[in-house]
Amino acid sequence: TLSVPNGFAAVPNSPQATGTGTAGTQLTVFWARATSEAMVGPTLTTPADHLYAQIITYRGAINTGNPWDVTGGGVKAATSTSVTVTGVTTTVANTLVVQAVARDNDSAAAALSAQTNANLSGIAERSDAGTTTGLGGGFAVWDGAKAAAGATGNTTATVRNSINAFFTIALK
Repeated sequence: TLSVPNGFAAVPNSPQATGTGTAGTQLTVFWARATSEAMVGPTLTTPADHLYAQIITYRGAINTGNPWDVTGGGVKAATSTSVTVTGVTTTVANTLVVQAVARDNDSAAAALSAQTNANLSGIAERSDAGTTTGLGGGFAVWDGAKAAAGATGNTTATVRNSINAFFTIALK
């Protein structure tokens, strides 16, 4: 949670969480519209074990109202080396589909690769890291363009053996 939001708010369908203790992960997504180049970040409430967070900035979204068309999320509760991020259905053309996958394993290294979705063009990974603090964990973020409104389909990726929580946001 945010103890001092500083203009940030939770995105619908967030958080997504699965498991507990050493086999648990949660992915929470907050957003804020940039009002200057020197905005103060939010203050996060520190959980009992650990926290891994990043601010990732996207430019070019609509500049009034919520910047998303649709959001969605889910979990993969059993450990494996692949993850399928379930799709959403956009209602407007020309969205940027941003996806994040959290993992529960104890590693600071990159853990996700080979993101594939035939309905998205130009998939590019923007972040992939984690922490070894406490029980560890981390997440990766990537995005791809969706030209026509409609179903994004599922995105598959290779992941270091873990359980996962995932989130999709289609930016207008």
